[in-house]
Amino acid sequence: MFFIIFYFYYYFILLLYIMSSFDGILFHSAQPEARQATYIEYNNVDFVLAVGEGRSLMRNSVRINGDIEITNDGTTRSAGKVYLDPRIGVHACIDSLQTNFSGGTNAGVKEVINNYGRWVTMDAIGTIYEDDYNSGKYQCEQRCPTELASAAIAKGVVTLGTTPQTRDMDFSLKPHCVLNKMTGDHLPFEKSGDIRFTVNLARNMSALMGANQGTGATYNLKNLHVSYSSLPTNGDPNKTATAMRSVYNVKSTILSGSANIQAQVPATCDAMSASFQMQGRENVNVFSNYDCNTVPGIRNLEFLFNDATNKYISYQMNDQNEMIHRYIDSFKNTGHNQMMLDTFRTNKGFGVGLHFQGFVNLANQRFAVQLDSDIDNQHPYNLYLYFHSLISA
Repeated sequence: MFFIIFYFYYYFILLLYIMSSFDGILFHSAQPEARQATYIEYNNVDFVLAVGEGRSLMRNSVRINGDIEITNDGTTRSAGKVYLDPRIGVHACIDSLQTNFSGGTNAGVKEVINNYGRWVTMDAIGTIYEDDYNSGKYQCEQRCPTELASAAIAKGVVTLGTTPQTRDMDFSLKPHCVLNKMTGDHLPFEKSGDIRFTVNLARNMSALMGANQGTGATYNLKNLHVSYSSLPTNGDPNKTATAMRSVYNVKSTILSGSANIQAQVPATCDAMSASFQMQGRENVNVFSNYDCNTVPGIRNLEFLFNDATNKYISYQMNDQNEMIHRYIDSFKNTGHNQMMLDTFRTNKGFGVGLHFQGFVNLANQRFAVQLDSDIDNQHPYNLYLYFHSLISA
Protein backbone atom coordinates (compact mmCIF):
# COMPACT_ATOMS: atom_id res chain seq x y z
CA MET A 1 0.00 0.00 0.00
CA PHE A 2 2.85 2.35 0.84
CA PHE A 3 4.43 1.88 -2.59
CA ILE A 4 1.11 2.51 -4.32
CA ILE A 5 0.69 5.81 -2.47
CA PHE A 6 4.34 6.72 -3.13
CA TYR A 7 4.11 6.14 -6.88
CA PHE A 8 0.77 7.96 -7.09
CA TYR A 9 2.29 10.96 -5.31
CA TYR A 10 5.43 10.80 -7.49
CA TYR A 11 3.52 10.81 -10.79
CA PHE A 12 1.13 13.49 -9.53
CA ILE A 13 4.08 15.81 -8.76
CA LEU A 14 5.63 14.93 -12.12
CA LEU A 15 2.38 15.79 -13.91
CA LEU A 16 2.19 19.14 -12.12
CA TYR A 17 5.80 19.88 -13.13
CA ILE A 18 5.12 19.07 -16.78
CA MET A 19 1.98 21.22 -16.79
CA SER A 20 3.79 24.13 -15.13
CA SER A 21 6.63 23.94 -17.67
CA PHE A 22 4.10 24.71 -20.42
CA ASP A 23 2.52 27.57 -18.50
CA GLY A 24 2.20 30.58 -20.77
CA ILE A 25 3.75 28.95 -23.84
CA LEU A 26 2.09 29.86 -27.14
CA PHE A 27 2.60 28.05 -30.43
CA HIS A 28 2.62 30.36 -33.46
CA SER A 29 2.33 29.85 -37.21
CA ALA A 30 3.43 32.52 -39.71
CA GLN A 31 2.23 32.45 -43.31
CA PRO A 32 4.33 33.95 -46.15
CA GLU A 33 3.71 37.66 -46.68
CA ALA A 34 3.01 36.98 -50.36
CA ARG A 35 1.01 33.76 -50.30
CA GLN A 36 1.12 31.52 -53.36
CA ALA A 37 -0.28 28.11 -54.20
CA THR A 38 3.21 26.93 -55.22
CA TYR A 39 6.73 28.18 -54.52
CA ILE A 40 9.43 27.39 -57.06
CA GLU A 41 13.12 27.99 -57.74
CA TYR A 42 14.45 31.53 -57.18
CA ASN A 43 11.37 32.57 -55.14
CA ASN A 44 12.05 34.76 -52.08
CA VAL A 45 9.62 33.85 -49.33
CA ASP A 46 9.25 36.36 -46.47
CA PHE A 47 7.84 35.49 -43.04
CA VAL A 48 7.26 37.82 -40.10
CA LEU A 49 7.69 36.28 -36.65
CA ALA A 50 5.73 38.35 -34.13
CA VAL A 51 5.48 37.39 -30.46
CA GLY A 52 4.28 40.77 -29.11
CA GLU A 53 5.30 42.95 -26.19
CA GLY A 54 5.99 41.22 -22.91
CA ARG A 55 6.78 37.93 -24.62
CA SER A 56 9.97 36.23 -25.82
CA LEU A 57 10.75 34.01 -28.78
CA MET A 58 11.58 30.60 -27.36
CA ARG A 59 15.13 29.54 -28.03
CA ASN A 60 15.66 27.28 -31.03
CA SER A 61 11.95 26.74 -31.75
CA VAL A 62 11.74 27.92 -35.38
CA ARG A 63 10.73 25.40 -38.07
CA ILE A 64 9.82 25.60 -41.76
CA ASN A 65 6.90 23.38 -42.75
CA GLY A 66 5.11 22.46 -45.95
CA ASP A 67 4.65 19.90 -48.73
CA ILE A 68 6.97 19.12 -51.64
CA GLU A 69 6.35 17.76 -55.11
CA ILE A 70 9.25 16.63 -57.32
CA THR A 71 8.74 16.24 -61.07
CA ASN A 72 10.77 14.83 -63.95
CA ASP A 73 9.75 17.52 -66.42
CA GLY A 74 7.68 20.13 -64.61
CA THR A 75 4.49 18.06 -64.93
CA THR A 76 5.09 14.34 -64.38
CA ARG A 77 5.75 13.31 -60.78
CA SER A 78 9.18 11.79 -60.15
CA ALA A 79 9.44 8.07 -60.81
CA GLY A 80 12.45 7.81 -58.54
CA LYS A 81 15.12 9.01 -60.98
CA VAL A 82 15.27 12.54 -59.58
CA TYR A 83 15.37 13.31 -55.86
CA LEU A 84 16.90 15.37 -53.04
CA ASP A 85 20.34 14.84 -51.55
CA PRO A 86 19.53 12.23 -48.86
CA ARG A 87 22.00 13.79 -46.38
CA ILE A 88 20.08 17.06 -46.11
CA GLY A 89 16.58 16.44 -47.49
CA VAL A 90 14.47 19.57 -48.04
CA HIS A 91 17.34 21.77 -46.79
CA ALA A 92 18.64 21.29 -50.36
CA CYS A 93 15.83 23.53 -51.64
CA ILE A 94 17.16 26.56 -49.74
CA ASP A 95 19.81 28.73 -51.36
CA SER A 96 20.10 31.32 -48.58
CA LEU A 97 18.48 32.48 -45.34
CA GLN A 98 18.28 36.01 -43.96
CA THR A 99 17.24 37.08 -40.46
CA ASN A 100 16.38 40.73 -39.75
CA PHE A 101 15.28 42.26 -36.43
CA SER A 102 12.85 45.06 -37.32
CA GLY A 103 12.97 46.95 -34.02
CA GLY A 104 14.00 46.89 -30.40
CA THR A 105 17.50 47.53 -29.10
CA ASN A 106 19.14 45.16 -31.61
CA ALA A 107 17.48 46.21 -34.88
CA GLY A 108 19.15 45.27 -38.16
CA VAL A 109 20.26 42.30 -40.24
CA LYS A 110 21.55 39.59 -37.93
CA GLU A 111 22.55 36.91 -40.41
CA VAL A 112 22.70 36.10 -44.12
CA ILE A 113 23.73 32.52 -44.91
CA ASN A 114 24.55 32.06 -48.59
CA ASN A 115 25.13 28.57 -50.00
CA TYR A 116 22.98 27.32 -47.16
CA GLY A 117 22.57 23.73 -48.41
CA ARG A 118 26.33 23.20 -48.43
CA TRP A 119 26.57 24.51 -44.86
CA VAL A 120 24.01 21.91 -43.72
CA THR A 121 25.90 19.19 -45.60
CA MET A 122 29.19 20.13 -43.95
CA ASP A 123 27.53 19.68 -40.58
CA ALA A 124 25.81 16.42 -41.57
CA ILE A 125 28.89 14.57 -42.83
CA GLY A 126 30.60 15.06 -39.49
CA THR A 127 27.71 14.48 -37.08
CA ILE A 128 25.27 11.94 -38.57
CA TYR A 129 25.88 8.23 -39.09
CA GLU A 130 23.88 6.43 -41.78
CA ASP A 131 21.68 4.66 -39.20
CA ASP A 132 20.94 7.98 -37.46
CA TYR A 133 18.88 9.06 -40.47
CA ASN A 134 16.21 6.56 -39.41
CA SER A 135 15.26 8.76 -36.45
CA GLY A 136 12.15 10.92 -36.60
CA LYS A 137 13.99 14.24 -36.25
CA TYR A 138 15.74 13.62 -39.58
CA GLN A 139 12.94 11.82 -41.40
CA CYS A 140 10.56 14.76 -40.94
CA GLU A 141 13.12 16.81 -42.92
CA GLN A 142 13.10 14.07 -45.62
CA ARG A 143 16.65 13.08 -44.79
CA CYS A 144 17.36 9.38 -45.21
CA PRO A 145 20.24 6.86 -45.19
CA THR A 146 20.58 6.24 -48.94
CA GLU A 147 19.86 7.70 -52.36
CA LEU A 148 17.49 4.77 -52.94
CA ALA A 149 15.39 5.85 -49.95
CA SER A 150 15.41 9.47 -51.13
CA ALA A 151 14.26 8.34 -54.58
CA ALA A 152 11.33 6.48 -53.00
CA ILE A 153 10.30 9.57 -51.01
CA ALA A 154 10.43 11.70 -54.17
CA LYS A 155 7.64 9.58 -55.68
CA GLY A 156 5.17 10.93 -53.12
CA VAL A 157 2.78 9.06 -50.82
CA VAL A 158 0.18 6.65 -52.16
CA THR A 159 -3.06 6.78 -50.17
CA LEU A 160 -5.00 3.69 -49.16
CA GLY A 161 -8.52 2.90 -50.31
CA THR A 162 -10.43 1.70 -53.33
CA THR A 163 -9.04 4.55 -55.44
CA PRO A 164 -5.42 5.10 -54.40
CA GLN A 165 -4.01 8.55 -55.08
CA THR A 166 -0.50 9.94 -54.90
CA ARG A 167 -0.11 13.02 -52.72
CA ASP A 168 2.82 15.30 -51.94
CA MET A 169 5.17 14.46 -49.08
CA ASP A 170 5.03 16.83 -46.13
CA PHE A 171 8.07 18.05 -44.23
CA SER A 172 9.10 19.98 -41.15
CA LEU A 173 12.71 21.17 -41.02
CA LYS A 174 14.68 23.05 -38.41
CA PRO A 175 16.76 25.68 -40.27
CA HIS A 176 20.43 25.97 -39.31
CA CYS A 177 20.26 29.68 -38.60
CA VAL A 178 20.86 32.24 -35.88
CA LEU A 179 17.34 31.81 -34.44
CA ASN A 180 18.03 28.14 -33.74
CA LYS A 181 21.54 28.66 -32.36
CA MET A 182 20.61 30.51 -29.17
CA THR A 183 21.96 30.03 -25.67
CA GLY A 184 21.14 31.92 -22.49
CA ASP A 185 17.77 33.64 -22.14
CA HIS A 186 14.90 33.48 -24.58
CA LEU A 187 14.77 36.45 -26.98
CA PRO A 188 12.47 39.27 -25.73
CA PHE A 189 10.32 41.18 -28.21
CA GLU A 190 11.73 44.43 -26.77
CA LYS A 191 15.17 43.47 -28.11
CA SER A 192 14.20 42.26 -31.57
CA GLY A 193 10.81 43.65 -32.52
CA ASP A 194 9.08 41.63 -35.22
CA ILE A 195 11.57 39.31 -36.92
CA ARG A 196 11.66 39.16 -40.71
CA PHE A 197 12.79 35.71 -41.83
CA THR A 198 13.51 35.37 -45.56
CA VAL A 199 13.96 32.06 -47.37
CA ASN A 200 15.52 32.25 -50.85
CA LEU A 201 14.78 29.08 -52.78
CA ALA A 202 17.52 27.28 -54.71
CA ARG A 203 17.47 26.66 -58.44
CA ASN A 204 16.21 23.24 -59.51
CA MET A 205 19.65 22.18 -60.72
CA SER A 206 21.07 22.88 -57.25
CA ALA A 207 18.35 21.24 -55.18
CA LEU A 208 17.88 18.02 -57.18
CA MET A 209 20.10 15.14 -58.22
CA GLY A 210 19.75 11.76 -59.92
CA ALA A 211 19.95 10.09 -63.31
CA ASN A 212 17.02 12.12 -64.72
CA GLN A 213 17.98 15.39 -63.08
CA GLY A 214 17.93 17.55 -66.20
CA THR A 215 16.89 21.06 -67.07
CA GLY A 216 13.22 20.02 -66.96
CA ALA A 217 13.23 18.50 -63.45
CA THR A 218 11.57 20.68 -60.81
CA TYR A 219 10.54 20.85 -57.18
CA ASN A 220 7.42 22.67 -55.98
CA LEU A 221 6.82 23.69 -52.37
CA LYS A 222 3.26 24.11 -51.13
CA ASN A 223 1.45 25.12 -47.93
CA LEU A 224 4.59 26.83 -46.63
CA HIS A 225 4.52 28.24 -43.11
CA VAL A 226 6.94 28.87 -40.26
CA SER A 227 6.12 27.61 -36.76
CA TYR A 228 7.69 28.91 -33.56
CA SER A 229 6.95 29.24 -29.85
CA SER A 230 6.87 32.10 -27.36
CA LEU A 231 6.48 32.52 -23.62
CA PRO A 232 6.09 35.43 -21.20
CA THR A 233 9.32 37.36 -20.65
CA ASN A 234 10.70 36.65 -17.20
CA GLY A 235 11.58 39.94 -15.48
CA ASP A 236 13.06 43.05 -17.08
CA PRO A 237 13.75 42.33 -20.78
CA ASN A 238 16.70 44.74 -20.70
CA LYS A 239 18.41 42.51 -18.15
CA THR A 240 18.22 39.37 -20.25
CA ALA A 241 21.25 38.02 -22.12
CA THR A 242 20.95 35.92 -25.27
CA ALA A 243 23.88 34.66 -27.33
CA MET A 244 23.31 33.59 -30.94
CA ARG A 245 25.73 31.77 -33.22
CA SER A 246 25.87 33.13 -36.79
CA VAL A 247 27.71 32.25 -40.01
CA TYR A 248 29.25 34.33 -42.82
CA ASN A 249 29.94 32.66 -46.17
CA VAL A 250 32.52 33.61 -48.80
CA LYS A 251 32.81 31.72 -52.10
CA SER A 252 35.94 31.78 -54.25
CA THR A 253 37.37 29.97 -57.27
CA ILE A 254 40.74 28.16 -57.44
CA LEU A 255 42.24 28.06 -60.93
CA SER A 256 45.79 26.88 -60.29
CA GLY A 257 47.88 24.60 -58.13
CA SER A 258 49.34 27.57 -56.24
CA ALA A 259 46.43 29.65 -54.96
CA ASN A 260 46.04 32.58 -52.59
CA ILE A 261 42.47 33.34 -51.49
CA GLN A 262 41.65 36.34 -49.32
CA ALA A 263 38.39 37.07 -47.54
CA GLN A 264 37.08 39.89 -45.37
CA VAL A 265 33.92 39.56 -43.30
CA PRO A 266 32.16 42.22 -41.18
CA ALA A 267 32.31 40.24 -37.96
CA THR A 268 34.33 39.05 -35.02
CA CYS A 269 34.88 35.31 -35.46
CA ASP A 270 36.43 32.42 -33.58
CA ALA A 271 36.67 29.78 -36.32
CA MET A 272 36.52 29.10 -40.05
CA SER A 273 35.37 25.93 -41.80
CA ALA A 274 35.64 25.30 -45.54
CA SER A 275 34.75 22.75 -48.22
CA PHE A 276 35.61 22.28 -51.88
CA GLN A 277 33.63 21.49 -55.01
CA MET A 278 34.76 20.44 -58.48
CA GLN A 279 33.51 23.36 -60.56
CA GLY A 280 32.52 20.98 -63.35
CA ARG A 281 29.98 19.41 -60.98
CA GLU A 282 28.32 22.66 -59.91
CA ASN A 283 24.62 22.65 -60.82
CA VAL A 284 24.91 19.74 -63.25
CA ASN A 285 22.98 16.52 -63.84
CA VAL A 286 23.35 13.44 -61.67
CA PHE A 287 25.72 14.84 -59.01
CA SER A 288 24.69 16.49 -55.77
CA ASN A 289 25.53 20.19 -55.77
CA TYR A 290 26.52 19.87 -52.12
CA ASP A 291 29.25 17.21 -52.31
CA CYS A 292 32.38 18.09 -50.33
CA ASN A 293 35.07 16.97 -52.78
CA THR A 294 38.65 16.09 -51.90
CA VAL A 295 41.28 18.40 -53.36
CA PRO A 296 43.58 16.51 -55.77
CA GLY A 297 47.21 16.32 -54.71
CA ILE A 298 46.87 18.72 -51.80
CA ARG A 299 50.35 19.19 -50.35
CA ASN A 300 50.31 22.33 -48.29
CA LEU A 301 47.67 24.53 -46.65
CA GLU A 302 48.32 27.77 -44.81
CA PHE A 303 46.05 30.23 -42.99
CA LEU A 304 47.28 33.79 -42.38
CA PHE A 305 45.66 36.47 -40.19
CA ASN A 306 46.20 38.68 -37.13
CA ASP A 307 44.96 37.20 -33.85
CA ALA A 308 43.13 38.95 -30.99
CA THR A 309 46.37 40.57 -29.80
CA ASN A 310 47.09 41.76 -33.37
CA LYS A 311 49.91 39.23 -33.62
CA TYR A 312 50.44 37.94 -37.16
CA ILE A 313 49.53 34.24 -37.35
CA SER A 314 50.69 31.81 -40.02
CA TYR A 315 49.25 28.34 -39.50
CA GLN A 316 50.67 25.77 -41.91
CA MET A 317 49.64 22.15 -42.55
CA ASN A 318 51.03 19.60 -45.00
CA ASP A 319 49.29 16.43 -43.80
CA GLN A 320 45.71 15.58 -44.81
CA ASN A 321 44.95 13.95 -41.46
CA GLU A 322 45.91 17.15 -39.66
CA MET A 323 43.79 19.18 -42.07
CA ILE A 324 40.74 17.06 -41.29
CA HIS A 325 41.46 17.18 -37.54
CA ARG A 326 41.58 21.00 -37.72
CA TYR A 327 38.35 21.01 -39.70
CA ILE A 328 36.63 18.98 -36.96
CA ASP A 329 38.15 21.27 -34.34
CA SER A 330 36.77 24.35 -36.12
CA PHE A 331 33.23 23.29 -35.20
CA LYS A 332 33.79 23.12 -31.44
CA ASN A 333 31.95 25.76 -29.41
CA THR A 334 29.97 26.78 -32.48
CA GLY A 335 26.74 24.88 -31.85
CA HIS A 336 28.11 21.85 -33.71
CA ASN A 337 30.22 20.27 -30.99
CA GLN A 338 29.06 16.74 -31.86
CA MET A 339 31.31 16.73 -34.94
CA MET A 340 33.36 13.50 -34.83
CA LEU A 341 36.30 12.29 -36.89
CA ASP A 342 35.09 8.71 -37.37
CA THR A 343 31.69 9.96 -38.59
CA PHE A 344 33.42 12.32 -40.99
CA ARG A 345 35.55 9.54 -42.46
CA THR A 346 32.61 7.13 -42.71
CA ASN A 347 30.71 9.71 -44.77
CA LYS A 348 33.75 10.22 -47.06
CA GLY A 349 33.78 13.95 -46.55
CA PHE A 350 36.63 16.40 -46.86
CA GLY A 351 37.10 19.86 -45.48
CA VAL A 352 39.63 22.21 -43.96
CA GLY A 353 39.33 24.71 -41.15
CA LEU A 354 40.80 26.28 -38.07
CA HIS A 355 39.66 27.25 -34.60
CA PHE A 356 41.22 30.61 -33.70
CA GLN A 357 41.45 29.89 -29.94
CA GLY A 358 39.70 33.19 -29.32
CA PHE A 359 37.69 35.85 -31.12
CA VAL A 360 39.35 37.77 -33.95
CA ASN A 361 37.96 40.91 -35.59
CA LEU A 362 38.03 40.21 -39.33
CA ALA A 363 36.24 43.42 -40.33
CA ASN A 364 39.50 45.38 -40.55
CA GLN A 365 41.77 42.74 -42.02
CA ARG A 366 41.88 40.02 -44.64
CA PHE A 367 41.90 36.34 -43.82
CA ALA A 368 44.18 34.56 -46.30
CA VAL A 369 44.23 30.93 -47.44
CA GLN A 370 47.25 29.64 -49.36
CA LEU A 371 46.89 26.27 -51.06
CA ASP A 372 49.38 24.11 -52.92
CA SER A 373 47.72 21.27 -54.91
CA ASP A 374 47.24 19.68 -58.35
CA ILE A 375 44.29 21.91 -59.28
CA ASP A 376 44.67 23.51 -62.73
CA ASN A 377 42.66 25.86 -64.94
CA GLN A 378 41.26 22.91 -66.90
CA HIS A 379 39.74 21.47 -63.71
CA PRO A 380 39.02 24.42 -61.38
CA TYR A 381 37.51 24.07 -57.90
CA ASN A 382 35.14 26.21 -55.85
CA LEU A 383 36.12 27.02 -52.29
CA TYR A 384 33.39 27.79 -49.75
CA LEU A 385 34.54 29.52 -46.55
CA TYR A 386 32.20 29.71 -43.54
CA PHE A 387 33.21 32.00 -40.69
CA HIS A 388 31.74 31.33 -37.23
CA SER A 389 30.64 34.39 -35.26
CA LEU A 390 28.72 35.21 -32.08
CA ILE A 391 25.97 37.81 -31.65
CA SER A 392 24.88 39.04 -28.23
CA ALA A 393 21.45 40.48 -27.49
